[in-house]
Amino acid sequence: MVTKRELYTPLLLANSSPLPPEYLRNRRKLKQVTPLLTCMRALWEYQKISGGPLPSHSKADLELFTTLATEKHKEFQLPPESLRSDFLRSFLQNLGSELAPVTAFLGGQLAQDVINVLGKREQPIQNLLLFDGEESKGPVYALHPIFDDPVAPEIPVVDMPITVV
Repeated sequence: MVTKRELYTPLLLANSSPLPPEYLRNRRKLKQVTPLLTCMRALWEYQKISGGPLPSHSKADLELFTTLATEKHKEFQLPPESLRSDFLRSFLQNLGSELAPVTAFLGGQLAQDVINVLGKREQPIQNLLLFDGEESKGPVYALHPIFDDPVAPEIPVVDMPITVV
């Protein structure tokens, strides 16, 4: 039996958190970060600013969303060439759509995660899974805010015994 200590950040705090330091130190890992992370953060910021759920296809909304996405991309310190206009266009066109294969994948991930946690085999998903249906990838990002105290009272700490085989 191995006990592993994990921090779990609520989505509200993870939304404004930087990438983990291991991404920023490794150029190859940084290039593998999907621009979907940038677009999701830009979408949340857009919803906060505009009060509307999704950007309309008006020129002003598209310009605002593109500006927000570019700012968020710079905040993550991602290479500028990874946020392409065709990706932004595809992201905006697919907003609000629900595809059966995507929901099946996410449901399977959730079910697998619940079974692993209840069986104490693996730790839960570390706070943000983004599924890219075009590339069939679902990277998980552990985004935590930066505090002076490594274990801030706002972040739940879980000691979870895991069976290692």
